[in-house]
Amino acid sequence: MAASEHGVSFLPGTRCYTNGQGDDAIRLAFSFQPTQKIVEGIATLGAVLRGWR
Repeated sequence: MAASEHGVSFLPGTRCYTNGQGDDAIRLAFSFQPTQKIVEGIATLGAVLRGWR
């Protein structure tokens, strides 16, 4: 996926539900990251998604 090529990864929402829900969601895990890395990651993910259309 394009996001991982930029150092950002996420799980499809369906991987977080046992009943198949979540096709309209993603899972972001950032518990142990400093605030600046989170800001950079969200900006990178947004840029990748805008270019993905």
